[in-house]
Amino acid sequence: MTLGEQIRQARENKNLSQEELASQLGVSRQAVSKWENDSSVPQGINREMLSQLLELEISLTEGALPGKRSIGMWLGWVLAAILFLMLCICVGIGLHLLSFQDGLDGSSENSEHWSEQWEEQRWTEASLTPAVKNVWFYDSDQNIVGDVALWYNAAEIDSILIQWEGGTPSNIKVFYTPSGTEMMEQTELLMTKSILDGDTVALLSADVLKEIVQGDVYFELDFGTMIVSSNIYNIFYDPSLSTEM
Repeated sequence: MTLGEQIRQARENKNLSQEELASQLGVSRQAVSKWENDSSVPQGINREMLSQLLELEISLTEGALPGKRSIGMWLGWVLAAILFLMLCICVGIGLHLLSFQDGLDGSSENSEHWSEQWEEQRWTEASLTPAVKNVWFYDSDQNIVGDVALWYNAAEIDSILIQWEGGTPSNIKVFYTPSGTEMMEQTELLMTKSILDGDTVALLSADVLKEIVQGDVYFELDFGTMIVSSNIYNIFYDPSLSTEM
């Protein structure tokens, strides 16, 4: 016999209606109805007064109805876990089948192709080919001096920053070829700067550019096993002109 059935039987033995019992307890008739239907459980003072009024010999506990709910909740969580596990298994099987199909479609040649690409990427990352990455010209306020119609005014350049990759060059050389000649025999070495081992950038003074009238300048980095040259930059020197040519 459930707790609700015991409450209803005890009430009927006392010849009390639900309304009369509710009035004596100070609760609504709906509350008594829910107790008797096992929809809820009397708590606290209501439990004590109900036990006294109906002279119930059993100990009213809070475990009957909550126990049912706890079992239902536990079963719900178990069901949810089972469904989630089944979903994961289905997804895993699907991915495995797709991977297997891709392997069949690509054959061994596809595997060799990806293996070669992986090895090439590892080799590239492990040893970069020496190269000049960037060359920036800065004014005295450390602002970048841009070109005007592909020409740089050396009067506005205070320093030159060169960045490279693939090791450390032993030195950097600055070369200048006057405009109108474009002949290698006319090329002049303006400066040589030694580089400390491990450096990846170098800051050069632009004073050497002040001797230029107009011509091409490029930078040469000596990595020992190979010499790398930068792009060619068109340089002229005229302190009377601004960057707006």
